[in-house]
Amino acid sequence: MAFLTMEIEPTPSTSKYNEKIEKVLQKFLKPNFVVKNDVYLNLFLTHLIGKENNKKLIYNKQLNEQCSQWIIQAYHLWDKDKNKPSIPILSLVLNLASHLSTDEQVFVRLNSQNVYESIVAIAQENGNEAPAAIVGYITLVCSFLEHKSGLQWVLATNYWTEIVDLGLKAHTLYIRQKAYEFVIKLLQKTVKFNKSFCTNLIKLLIKPLTDALNSSLKNIENVNTEVVNKELFESLLPTLTFLSEVTESLLKNYDKDCLQIFLELNVLETLQNILPLSQIEDFSYMIVKNWLNVLVFKFCVKLEGVKQIRELQTPDNKLFFTIMISELEKVHTRFVLKICHHAQTLWSYSSTRLPMCVRGGENIEFQNQMLIIQLMPVLLLTCQFLGNEKASSVMLNDDYRRCYIHKWVTISAIRTIKICFKWKELLEKKKDLIDDATFSFQLILKSKKLLNREKAAMFFQPLVYCLRDSLTHCELHPEVKSCPRFIRFLDSLIDTLIDVVTTFDITWKDSIETISVLKLACEFLNYPLLCNKLVVKGLKLLDMAISRYMSPDMVLLMDNHRDSVVAQTGTLLYAKCHDGSWEIRDSALEVVYTLSSNAHSKYPAFKNILLDVELPQLVLKMALNDGEYYVRASAVKCLQELIQSSEIWELYLNMDHFCDDILDIFQKETEGIVRKEAAELMYKIVKFYEFPEETQHRLHDVMTYAATGDLHWEVKLYSLKFWFKMVEKLLMDEGMIDRKFPSVTFSKEHRKIVTLNDVEVKRRIIKVLNQLSDIGCLAVLKDAVEDECHIEVSQAATDFTRRLLDLFKKYKVTTENVDYPVKQRNEESNPSCSSVPPTPSSLSSGSLESPSQFSEPSPYPEVFNVPSTPCNASSELGIITPPNSVCGQNNRSKSNSDSLPPTEATDDLMGKEAEVFTDLTNVTPMIYEINADKSDSSNADKILEDLLNSNDMALLQGIYSPTDEPKTTSIQIKKKSYLPPSEYLNFIFNSPHCSKAEQTKTSQSVDEFDSLLDDILEEYGTSDVNSMDCY
Repeated sequence: MAFLTMEIEPTPSTSKYNEKIEKVLQKFLKPNFVVKNDVYLNLFLTHLIGKENNKKLIYNKQLNEQCSQWIIQAYHLWDKDKNKPSIPILSLVLNLASHLSTDEQVFVRLNSQNVYESIVAIAQENGNEAPAAIVGYITLVCSFLEHKSGLQWVLATNYWTEIVDLGLKAHTLYIRQKAYEFVIKLLQKTVKFNKSFCTNLIKLLIKPLTDALNSSLKNIENVNTEVVNKELFESLLPTLTFLSEVTESLLKNYDKDCLQIFLELNVLETLQNILPLSQIEDFSYMIVKNWLNVLVFKFCVKLEGVKQIRELQTPDNKLFFTIMISELEKVHTRFVLKICHHAQTLWSYSSTRLPMCVRGGENIEFQNQMLIIQLMPVLLLTCQFLGNEKASSVMLNDDYRRCYIHKWVTISAIRTIKICFKWKELLEKKKDLIDDATFSFQLILKSKKLLNREKAAMFFQPLVYCLRDSLTHCELHPEVKSCPRFIRFLDSLIDTLIDVVTTFDITWKDSIETISVLKLACEFLNYPLLCNKLVVKGLKLLDMAISRYMSPDMVLLMDNHRDSVVAQTGTLLYAKCHDGSWEIRDSALEVVYTLSSNAHSKYPAFKNILLDVELPQLVLKMALNDGEYYVRASAVKCLQELIQSSEIWELYLNMDHFCDDILDIFQKETEGIVRKEAAELMYKIVKFYEFPEETQHRLHDVMTYAATGDLHWEVKLYSLKFWFKMVEKLLMDEGMIDRKFPSVTFSKEHRKIVTLNDVEVKRRIIKVLNQLSDIGCLAVLKDAVEDECHIEVSQAATDFTRRLLDLFKKYKVTTENVDYPVKQRNEESNPSCSSVPPTPSSLSSGSLESPSQFSEPSPYPEVFNVPSTPCNASSELGIITPPNSVCGQNNRSKSNSDSLPPTEATDDLMGKEAEVFTDLTNVTPMIYEINADKSDSSNADKILEDLLNSNDMALLQGIYSPTDEPKTTSIQIKKKSYLPPSEYLNFIFNSPHCSKAEQTKTSQSVDEFDSLLDDILEEYGTSDVNSMDCY
C-alpha cells in the first residue's frame, strides 16, 4: 500500500479543483440540503477516486487533507444537531471515507476522533430504508483490512459478525456479495497470525449445516419427507451460497491455510451426510457444489508432487461419479449439467496442481469427461428426432459421424462411459429432452472461456449434427416449426453455433463438419412458415458461413460457384429482401454486404451471384424507398461495398438519376443514421471513382451542406472525409505519393517526365489550392475548423488542416500571388472541378452566405420534416410518400424535371444555374425547387375531390388532423462558397485552432471534472434549476 501513503505534491492539474471541491462539499452539508440528481454525486465520487482516468485525485496530499476535514466536519454536524443526513450524502461520506481509510495515517487520525463508529451507527440506523448505506458501511469496514491498525480495529469490534449476518440474511444481492468479499478478505488477512479466529469464523458459517443435520436425523421419521426437504432447503440455502462463494474464491487464489481449516472441521463429511436428505434438484446441486470445492482442494493436497496416476486409482474420484449416478436416478438432469460445468471451472483453477490421469499411455483428461457428459442430451436428440431405427442407420452410414463418435469413446474414462449408458436409458424416456438440450447450450456458452480451440471443436461437431437432425425432424413433422419449445431450441442452437465458431475461429482444419454449415443454413432458410426470429437467426448463420468460407468450393479456393450451394444464396437473399418483416430485410442486407465485400476482394465470382438476381438494383431501391430507416441505412451500407466492383459501378452509372438519387438522401432523408451512411458512400465513391461531370455542381453544393449544415455530427464527420479525399486526389494528380512529392514525376499536362524541385511543387500546390477554392472545399475546411457545436468534427478538420499547414510551410507557400484570375482558374482547373465560382471582389461581406438565410437550423428542408420518411418523392402531389412495399412498383417515380431534356432538367433543378453564373457580380444562394405545375395542381384537386366524395370517413380522419400545417415545396441548401486561397492561407497561418500550442490548450480545456463541478455549483446555487442529466 505504499502508493497510497506516498505524498503527492499539488500540481496545476489537481490543485485547480480544490476551491471548487470545497464549495461543493460545503453545499452538501447545508441544512435541508436536497439531492436533485444522484448522477452528479456518483460522477463526483468517481472522479475523486480515479475510476475514469486512473488519476486518483483523492491521494493528492492537499485534497486528501481537505476531504478528511470535511468528513470530520460532517460527523460533528450530524452528532451535534442529531440531524439525519440524506441517504445519498451518507453514502457519499461512507464511500469517500473508505477510499481515504486505505491510508493507515488517515485511518488513525479519523479513528482517534471516533468518526468511524459514529458514521457506521448512522448507516446501521438507515439500513432498512437504504441498501446503499449498508453497502457503503461494508465497503468502509473492508477498507480497514488493508493495514494492521484497521485489522486490529475490526477484530476488536463486533462489526464483522454483523456483516456475516448480513451475508446470510440480506435481501439485496449486492449487499450479500459485499459481505462475501469482506469475509474472504478477512480470512486471507488473519489466517497467518490468528488461525483460531479464522476457525471460529468458519465454525460460525457451517453451524446451520450441523444444526440442520442433527435436527433432521432426529425428526425425519415423523415428518413428511417432501415438506422437510423444502423447509430444509430454504433454511440452508443462504449458508450454502455463502460457503460456496467463500470456498470457490479461496480455491481460485489457492489460499491453502484457509482451506485446510475446512478439512480440519470435517466439512466434506457434513455435506456428504446432508446429501441423502435432499430430494430437490437445486438443493442437491448446492450441497455437491460446496462438497466439490473442498474435495478439489483435498486432491491438490493429497496428490501434491505426483505427476501421473492410473485411471481408477483415486477413491474420492469414484465417489464423485457415484454421487452423479445417484442424482441421475432421481432424474436430476440439470443437476448433472450444472455440476459438470462447475467441475470444469474448478479444474481450470487447479489443473496445474493435479497429476495427469493415464490409461494405456493415453492421457484421460478430466475436463473431457465433463464435456462428454454435458453433451449427452444433445447427442440423444438424434434418436428422439429420427427414431431409434433411422438414427442407427444414420450412425452406421455416416462415416464422419462414426469417426467422431469413435473419437469420443477413445478419450472417455471407464466411469464416464458407465454414466453415459446409465443416463442414456433415462434420457430416452424424457419428453422434455429438448429443454434439457437448450439448457445445455446455455452452459456451453458459459463454459467457452474454459476451453481451448481443440475442445471447442469437440463442442462444435455435435452442434452441426444436431442442426442437421433438427432439419430432418422439421421435414418429418412440419407442425413443430410453430412449437414455442422447438423455436427456443433452434434459436439457442444457432446462437451457440455462431458463438463457438466466431470465438475460436473454427475452420475445416479443426472440424470437417464446417463445410456443411452453409448448406444447412440454406436448407433451413428455404423451409416455409418459419417464424421471423428463426429466419433472422438463420440469416446470421448464413452470413457467418459465407464470411468464414464454410463450403467445399470456398475451402478449396475455387472461384466458380455456378453449381455450388453458394449460388443458391442469391435467389434466397432476393426473396428475403422482399419479406414483410423489417428485421428479416435488414438481416438479409447484412448477408448481401458480406457477399459484396468478398466479391471485390477475395471471390470475384460472387459478383455473378449478385448480378444474376439483380441484387444491386434491389439494394438501391431499398436504400431509397424502404419504409424502415434501419433497413435504408443497411442498404446504403451495402452500396458502399457494391460500388467497389467496377461492373456494378458501371451498372449504377447507366441507371437514370443514380447520382441524383444518392444526393437526394442528404436533402430528403429525415434519419441521421441514413445520411451518415450516405456520407460514407460518397467518400467511398470519390475514393475509387470520379463522379460524372454533369453532377459536379450539385455534388459540391450538397456535400458542402452536409459537411457544414447538417445537425448530425457523424454526417458532418463523414462528409469531411469526402472533402479530405478530394484534397488528396488533387494532390496526387499533381504527383504527390504517400503524402510526399518525389524528385521526378510524369506530367500529364506536358506529356513528359519533369523534375519536381521546390518551385515546381509550390506551383502545383497553388494550382490545387485554386481548384479546391473553386469547388468550395476551402470554405468547408474553414467552417469545420471553427465548428463549436461538434468537437469531433472540429478536431478532425483541425488535424487535417495542420497536415496541410506543414506541407505549405515545407514548400514556402504564402498568401502572396496564390489567387488565380477567373480566366486562369478556368484554364488551370481540373475538368472534374470546372465550375466557375464568383470572384472575391463580388462577395460583399465574407465568403460565406449570411446565416440569416438559414435561421431555421435543420439537417433537411422543412418540406421533408416528417418522421422516418424514405427518399422517394411523389411527382403529382409534390410531397414525400413511403412505398407500400419494396416488392411493389419497380419504376422510380420521377420529378417534373425528368420530363425535360437532360440539360434543361439540370438547369431547372439548379435554379437556372447558367443565369446565376453569367453575372458573377450578383451571386445569390442556390435554391432547388420541386414545385407542382398547373397540371399537378389539377391532379391534386381531383384527388382531394375523390377523397371528399368517399364514404370512408375513417380514412379522412386518419389522414387529416386539425393541427397539421401545410408544408412548403421549396428546398434550400447552403451552396458551396468561394474562399480565395489567400484568405484560406491567411486563416490557417493566423488561426489559433491550427497551432500546436492551441492543440494542447484545447485538450486541457475539455475537462469533464471541472465542468461537472461547475454544473453542481450552478444547479444547487439556484433553487429553480431544472435538473437535466447530461451525463
